[in-house]
Amino acid sequence: MLISVYIPFLVTATLAALAPRVAHRLPPRPAALALACAALVTAAGWAGSLALLAFTRVAQIPQIAEEGRWSVSALRSQDPVHAVVAAVSTLVLAVCVVSLGVAAVRQGHHVLQARRGAPNCPGTRS
Repeated sequence: MLISVYIPFLVTATLAALAPRVAHRLPPRPAALALACAALVTAAGWAGSLALLAFTRVAQIPQIAEEGRWSVSALRSQDPVHAVVAAVSTLVLAVCVVSLGVAAVRQGHHVLQARRGAPNCPGTRS
């Protein structure tokens, strides 16, 4: 797990370096679709990696270990991640989840405002 959990971070850096070239070489529509798909894949990869890194520390909480039916001492002895990395990963993952929730609520609010503001536009249902 030590190396494979960091691969999404490397893929993200590679895609960030290649994205401007892709955006300039492709027509706008395919470029937007490719960049959006790449962003979705890298975001999912980051979330998965952060969750795995955070799990190494969270899983050592006795109540959680009891629910999962694993040994805290065995997990501590085999822990491949430093406590600081796990703590930072937990914090970043929590911030990302909260940010995603706030963005979803805002987007839903904007959609509702748009529907209320244009009730007679073509394509709207009453």
